[in-house]
Amino acid sequence: MKKIRFVIGTSVILFILLTAMLIAPINASTMTPNSSVQVTKLSANEYIIESNGMRMVLENYSDTDYSLTVTNQTGSVMTFDFNKNGTETTETINGVETLSFPIGQAISPPTGFSPAQTINQTLSPPIGSPSLPVNQTLTTSSSETSSTQSNSVTPMFSENYSPNTNYYPWDGLNFASGQYLLYPHDDRNSIYDISPYIDWSMAGNELEHFQMDHQNSQTLVNAGPVATFAVIGAVIGTLLGGAPAGSLVGALIGIVFGLIITTFGNYILFDEDGCMWYWLSLPFLNWVQSELWTLYDYAIYLGPVGVAYDEAWIDSTLYSEGYVRLGSETFFNQLGVEDPTVPQYWAASINSYSTYSTYNPYSAAISNPSGLCGPSPDGNFAYLYAGNYGDESMIIANMNGEASGHVYLNGYSDSGYYSNLYVYVSNDGTNWYLLPNGDQIITANSAYYIDCGSYSNFQYVAVVGYDSGDSVSLHIDSVQVIQ
Repeated sequence: MKKIRFVIGTSVILFILLTAMLIAPINASTMTPNSSVQVTKLSANEYIIESNGMRMVLENYSDTDYSLTVTNQTGSVMTFDFNKNGTETTETINGVETLSFPIGQAISPPTGFSPAQTINQTLSPPIGSPSLPVNQTLTTSSSETSSTQSNSVTPMFSENYSPNTNYYPWDGLNFASGQYLLYPHDDRNSIYDISPYIDWSMAGNELEHFQMDHQNSQTLVNAGPVATFAVIGAVIGTLLGGAPAGSLVGALIGIVFGLIITTFGNYILFDEDGCMWYWLSLPFLNWVQSELWTLYDYAIYLGPVGVAYDEAWIDSTLYSEGYVRLGSETFFNQLGVEDPTVPQYWAASINSYSTYSTYNPYSAAISNPSGLCGPSPDGNFAYLYAGNYGDESMIIANMNGEASGHVYLNGYSDSGYYSNLYVYVSNDGTNWYLLPNGDQIITANSAYYIDCGSYSNFQYVAVVGYDSGDSVSLHIDSVQVIQ
């Protein structure tokens, strides 16, 4: 039996996915939630994962010894046997080739290593191999709407959450946390209206956000890391590469990942509706798609040397752009993303409000200024209008304490308006400072979180609509500060 021994880190998850993807390349630049992955529990140690004609049986599951048998649409069978001995795992493919690697060790690529240069010097791309679209990145659409989502959404404010639920931005999307939510996750009820009986995903600023549907989540209630991540990997693989190849290699990703995450400990995996949420690095997923064929060529044409090069390159990218969060726990965070925490500070009361206009009748107005207050958006908007050049409307609010952190407003502009918004802060009510992103033109006509940047030690916030050439018609629901 031929035995290849090399060092492999946590990115072996994705490496095995990519090198196994020999029968169907990734050929789409859009990730769409897909409910085609179905999970069946046969016994305490045996699961069947099925996706579009591919059948995967995960059996003999334990912390040290298990196997995955894959039957594709043509009836071909592949068997992957895993044995973990201490910190080293041995993988046997079809009983012929064995790879041994220490788990969880990161390595750096060889000095001066240039994947493009190496591949150009040693091989040609396979004849007829498709190319990925250049400079296209993964976006996400809700399976409920099948259209690409943006960060601007229309709030519906369902009554399903209790009044004690906090709503706030995280990774550019709308998050929720409260006494009836087992851990923070995307705002299922009041914003996105996500059914717990579908797979769902959406792209944030840096992460891809996922919900696994109730049925598959509940099948995995008593499963360990290997089975859990095998199913998650199958879903991700289907999104990236389609079935059956994507489902297979995705399951292999999850299996090896499960080797690294040996226990879930006291982490909370299932939310209040019995679903699992997970979040992955969007830059890394985009990189995987953009470099797929280079990685493929290395593995196929350079043999073990190509495998080692791929491993080093993937490790390097994973440890610079990787992020994995499952349920209440973050396992990898190379992006420096802050954990989703509720706002520490918010506009608590109105200090004053005023308008300025040289026109008669006056063409600046404010209504419902107290709608600016509260720890969470509640659909009660303050309104600022400035209709002619030089007009101004301004609301000054008192914070609930001396605030420091990232400032977000929740609001929108009426359709057809290019509303110039200015946001200032002050610690004494006299000296005012424009926030780093405090000067913005708001054109979205549905409510979203307006990122105004960070500031430290302030007790007042001023929200100003100013007509610098275009009329202002702004609706602002809340001011939140997150550390």
